[in-house]
Amino acid sequence: MATARGAEGESDLRLPAKLAGHPSVQAVLARRAAGDVASPPAVIDAAWLRERCLAAGADDAAAVSLDHPDLTGEREHVQSARSG
Repeated sequence: MATARGAEGESDLRLPAKLAGHPSVQAVLARRAAGDVASPPAVIDAAWLRERCLAAGADDAAAVSLDHPDLTGEREHVQSARSG
């Protein structure tokens, strides 16, 4: 694991070395370090997202609340993968 540094230089992310070395990840971390922190994304409409997925070639797409009981075992993994 590699440790990424936040805007004040404090350690705030632990990323696998391969991910930390990716140019896109390095660019985002550099922007954060420079104080250019993106605001959280606006809420995405599920119907809009589904149409985008289908247009990109997905066979089907759906959205479900993270509070759904069937996702209890997946919640921690999903939340750790989310940005922000």
